[in-house]
Amino acid sequence: MRKYETIEDAKLLVSDILSESLDPNLGCSLIEKIAAKLGYPEPLEGLVALAHEQGRHGGRSADDCVDDIFLACQQLLTVKMVNR
Repeated sequence: MRKYETIEDAKLLVSDILSESLDPNLGCSLIEKIAAKLGYPEPLEGLVALAHEQGRHGGRSADDCVDDIFLACQQLLTVKMVNR
């Protein structure tokens, strides 16, 4: 099984979500795990929040989050990452 650990991995998942080759809810949850490993970097905050909203903590159903996940994915791809 592939390990997802970097911002680049998150962007690959985002591309898969946007191309509809990966379920948006699953991809969002995988990105949340990447964010946790990286200390919750700001560019991933929107997807982390959506992962929490997918019925577990926010009360929205996973299906209700899909449009917002697509929007957050599009936004992530436009973010310039700064090397630290």
